[in-house]
Amino acid sequence: MKRHLIAATLFLLPFGVFSATGASAEVNLNIGINLPAAGVMVSSSPDVVVISGTYVYFVPDAEEDLFFYHGYWYRPHKSRWYRSTDYNRGWVLISIDKIPSPVRGIPPGFRSVPPGHENIPYGQLKKNWKSWEKERRWEKASEAREHHDGHGDRGHKKHKKGHGRGED
Repeated sequence: MKRHLIAATLFLLPFGVFSATGASAEVNLNIGINLPAAGVMVSSSPDVVVISGTYVYFVPDAEEDLFFYHGYWYRPHKSRWYRSTDYNRGWVLISIDKIPSPVRGIPPGFRSVPPGHENIPYGQLKKNWKSWEKERRWEKASEAREHHDGHGDRGHKKHKKGHGRGED
């Protein structure tokens, strides 16, 4: 019994819980960690869509905003930002200065996906995001769509005009 009392005294002494009068002591320890709700409401590996003019991707089917950029997932939650290497776990609170400027600068209407943008399966994103950025894939795709749309209309009109009059 005496040995247990000595051990307890040595353990609690640094906490200052004993007084010279031997009054009863109480120790309260409270730790609060503000974490976002467990995971993101995405049932399986999410498809993503690139946000026009950026290399930031978002999950169109998620209940909350969920972004992918340079190998990390980002999400705002209750006026705070979180980052993770996985879309559904491991979220860590980050300060505003740790959010990359392309993610901070996402335009308000980013959910309005222009025609021609494709849903990208998660596996393709995970495997290819670096090479897509290095090769400027989305700029080239945008330029190709613009060129095709503009050239396709003019070419179609000329063809109809020439064909209708027997001209080549």
